[in-house]
Amino acid sequence: MIIIEKLKSIMLNLIKSRFARLRFSLFFGAAINLFYLLTNLVGALLYKSVWSATVTGYHLLFVVIRSYLLFSKRFGKDRRLCGIVLMRVGSFLLLIDLLTLILMIFSLIFGNSTSYSGNILICILLFTLYSLFVSLLGMKRGINDNNPLHFAAKNLSLSSALMSVFNLQFSIFSFMGIDAEVMIRLITLGGVLSFLIIAYLSCRLIVKGRRLSQV
Repeated sequence: MIIIEKLKSIMLNLIKSRFARLRFSLFFGAAINLFYLLTNLVGALLYKSVWSATVTGYHLLFVVIRSYLLFSKRFGKDRRLCGIVLMRVGSFLLLIDLLTLILMIFSLIFGNSTSYSGNILICILLFTLYSLFVSLLGMKRGINDNNPLHFAAKNLSLSSALMSVFNLQFSIFSFMGIDAEVMIRLITLGGVLSFLIIAYLSCRLIVKGRRLSQV
């Protein structure tokens, strides 16, 4: 009974508190990134895969950024410090954007990616689409949200979802047996779109953070 009451209390807090939902989202996202980090790290070490090593790198950056935002809650009322947080998060996202470009180049030149079985691929696809939908919905709902940390978390969630879509598309195309020439065009399109959108989100964070830090 105590456990049930505790769970009810947590659920009510998540429903009522936007800050509690933010913390849960960051924690859950970091856990997912940590899982992918460990699985790709194993692949990089066992098979000496540059692709897996690169994927490990960007998941590591996402874990660092999400953890940093979680521990930055104490800056919530200090807009100047929040501005510094935004600039740092934006800079990390630019590093991730560089890794997006590297992944796209490896996809085109070497045809490398992480391969999955059919059932696992479907599960990852559904979760990735769900993450993308939730992040876009969060961006729409947060248009009038003036909290800088919420702004950073929403941009981060969308960037993470875009990276997941890009990382997954090659595996889907390979599994479906799509012609190599068509696959290259699709991967290039997906990679360029991801690169440009994440670059835009990064610049938004850096510009807004710079303005806040000068207040």
